[in-house]
Amino acid sequence: MHMTIRRGLRSAALATLMGALALTLGAGTARAADPSPVIDPKAKGSITIHKYATTTTPTTPGDGAVQEEPDGVEPMDGVTFTVAQVLGVDGAYDLTTNAGWRALSGLTPEVAQAEPFGVVRQVTTGTDGPQGVAVAANLPVGVYLVTETVYPAGATAASPFLITVPMTDPGEGTAWLYDVHAYPKNSIVGATKTVDDDPSALFHDVMWTIVADIPDVPVIDTYLIVDMLDARLDYQDATVSLTGQAPLAPEDYTVEFHPATSTVVVAFTAQGLATLADRSAEQVKVVIATKANATGQIPNTAIVYPNAASLQAAPGEPGGPVTTPEVETKWGSITLVKRAETEQGAVLPGAQFAVYLTQADARAGVNAIATGTTGADGSLTFTGLRYSDFSDGVPVAVGDPGYQSYWIAETAAPVGYTPLAEPFEVAVVSEGETVRTIVNLPVTTGFGLPLTGGAGTGMLLLAGALIIVGMALLVTRRRRPSGEV
Repeated sequence: MHMTIRRGLRSAALATLMGALALTLGAGTARAADPSPVIDPKAKGSITIHKYATTTTPTTPGDGAVQEEPDGVEPMDGVTFTVAQVLGVDGAYDLTTNAGWRALSGLTPEVAQAEPFGVVRQVTTGTDGPQGVAVAANLPVGVYLVTETVYPAGATAASPFLITVPMTDPGEGTAWLYDVHAYPKNSIVGATKTVDDDPSALFHDVMWTIVADIPDVPVIDTYLIVDMLDARLDYQDATVSLTGQAPLAPEDYTVEFHPATSTVVVAFTAQGLATLADRSAEQVKVVIATKANATGQIPNTAIVYPNAASLQAAPGEPGGPVTTPEVETKWGSITLVKRAETEQGAVLPGAQFAVYLTQADARAGVNAIATGTTGADGSLTFTGLRYSDFSDGVPVAVGDPGYQSYWIAETAAPVGYTPLAEPFEVAVVSEGETVRTIVNLPVTTGFGLPLTGGAGTGMLLLAGALIIVGMALLVTRRRRPSGEV
């Protein structure tokens, strides 16, 4: 018997449009069973499954009717369901009889999985229906077990559920609804990763912070966070917490570091999994402390396994774990080459330098983050300076918070040479070495003062004698008697 199949009902307007199309197409659609308190055994119905990406628990119970789309949700495509008619032994679940409905009282999804099946369909959202919708059409009257078999990475599958065709029409009360709608919920787990790379020392601590959602399900069977560190990072330690106020107990989780693969694994124990289920509105926060041991651009990601099923798939595959976005830390070096200001420009060993974070510190000679002396080849390299224009995983420009140039002062010059009069600024902006050539002047004694006993001495004696003679004449004139002619 023909019927009307409502597909992709995300709003009343869409429902009206789909109904109009169904009437126009004629042969491809079917007439819905007339409202009647008695089930038509020859009727056909449909199950329309709506899937949304959401981290909140629905508050409206399902009754088979179309529901309004919740605010702030995104339709999920690519989710596959198996819709299987549960017959029961000797047709125990014949819904055209009162006995069949009474038999349903003891039926559960677990029991149904062992029962004989009749019609079996596989439908996928976005393929067998509009965006976020899958429609199993042309179904005979009966009870159906709906199982989610393919779902996105980072998601926990909706639990299998039972649904009947038809259901009591919630709008009529005395009629039957043959085209029923279901809204099974996936618990979607998202995860982020950030980096804090303080430049206040050579190869200073690099802190990686992972924040991951907790599945909103009654029972969490597995929860792991795995971080495979780059070989240019040395693991220090890790801390685990939830974003709420209450701390985790030490028995809630374990942290293991595997040196052979440079991998950090955070695993929640049975006690910890129960804690996560109770506090699913919070997030898991893991902070991993490392030190960079080489220069370059060092990337890092983490993988979150929110359930046991996710362990069976690769990251990014349907039903697999979720991978955080990649973040980087960048480290470089500065090489100084010391030369004399002569025609030959000889290299100068023995010059001492210090690196500072500010010009003020460099002028005052305080808070140096590194010091060193030029070698026999006149060079000195400071390795392990964070990029000036890349801070905490993001590019920064001169003047932005996080931009870090370095100030270098010569604290002692080679013997026979004059040290630099002021510090100079250097920026580290690439993986290769930043090279600066520093030129020193030979020591000078000033303007060449005359030596004692030299020609200059005679001139000084002559000037002194003239001054004495002049003073004597002046005294003589002042002593002459007044009125003397």
